[in-house]
Order: sequence, then C-alpha cells, then structure tokens
Amino acid sequence: MGSGTTGVACANLGRKFIGIEIEPKYFDIACRRIEDAYKQPRLFEDAKPAPVPQELPL
Repeated sequence: MGSGTTGVACANLGRKFIGIEIEPKYFDIACRRIEDAYKQPRLFEDAKPAPVPQELPL
C-alpha cells in the first residue's frame, strides 16, 4: 500500500479501495492520508448548473 497514494486517488474519485501493507509504519501513514482525503470536499463534484432566469414578455 506504500504511502496510500492509490487509496487517496480512489477516495477523490469515489472508488472503492483495498490496500495491503506489511510495514506498520507505512500502514499508519497510508490510513491517515486516506482518512484525510475522505474528510476533504471533492474538487470535481458534479455541480448542478444555475437556473437561467426567464423573462416575461411585456
């Protein structure tokens, strides 16, 4: 799992992720990074377009 870069990318894209790490130090780092990624708002959230105001004929 390394430092969790793939896990962070999956969190940002709304994808599922399973990671395996043998070294406890790197596991803790990766978990912290992935948790932080889930706490941040998504940068590319699908925003609804603002409604276009309709003018009434006079």
